[in-house]
Amino acid sequence: MKVQLKKWLRSFLSLKKSEQRGIIILIVIILIINSFNVIVPYIFKPKIDPKFAQNKNELLSFIEEQSRNADSIIKLDTNLLADNTIKEKYVLTPFPFDPNDLPFDKWKELGLKDYQIKNIKNYEAKGGKFLTKNDLKKIYTLKAEEYMQLEPFIFIKKRIKARNTKVKNKLIITEINSANESELIKNLGLKKYLAQRLVKFRNLLGGFYIKYQLSEVYGLSDSIYFKIQDFITIDSSLINKLNVNTVSFKDLLRHPYFDYTTTKSIINERDRIGKFNNHSQISSIVNDSAFSKQIHYLVLQ
Repeated sequence: MKVQLKKWLRSFLSLKKSEQRGIIILIVIILIINSFNVIVPYIFKPKIDPKFAQNKNELLSFIEEQSRNADSIIKLDTNLLADNTIKEKYVLTPFPFDPNDLPFDKWKELGLKDYQIKNIKNYEAKGGKFLTKNDLKKIYTLKAEEYMQLEPFIFIKKRIKARNTKVKNKLIITEINSANESELIKNLGLKKYLAQRLVKFRNLLGGFYIKYQLSEVYGLSDSIYFKIQDFITIDSSLINKLNVNTVSFKDLLRHPYFDYTTTKSIINERDRIGKFNNHSQISSIVNDSAFSKQIHYLVLQ
């Protein structure tokens, strides 16, 4: 390196004065230009248009919001799919029943799967009994959602003691939608307060369409119901039905089977379409299990 430098100096010194000056000036110019390129960006900072910065921020915000919305839509679709799957999977067709020794085909009519019914039959084959409604929960293949649908329709017969046999034999068959308090007391052996409650509830309903509704009377226990059920007949033609196309909000809400939300939905839908032409228009806006009761008290006119 030193040898090369010495050669370069000898060559430089061997040049004429004017040539030496030219080389020095050229080197200085090169150094000035390089220094200028390094220093200028620090002296003259580029100005950023405020509108550009604002637009950039808005664009970033928009992209972030769209991403969140996309995630929400995916989550909503997933939840809806899960809800529909659950609804389809656990929908049963309940009716009043005693689970003890219920035939296979009756369990089938309720909507249970074959493997569930086989578990029930295995339980009974081993001496299992359903003494209370909650005993049905012992069937591990029966889902909680399915039990909740069946529970209101479970009526377990209790053994009537020998001393009550004579009382039962004295009961008289009675049409429940036309009987007055005195007939209920005399024919069915009901206490006065129970007969009064039964008539009051019947008037609120408009009449009974099936026997098990008697269990909804406050204070009428399962033991009383099973004692009198074989002596009850029902004339459903005596039911006072509500014309869903003319009934007022107040009168519909007064019915025990129509709560505020259901009543509001029906009245609003009627106002929207003008008139109900079939029951499916009503069932589409109310709870399925509730409508199975409500339909017996509605008429389209």
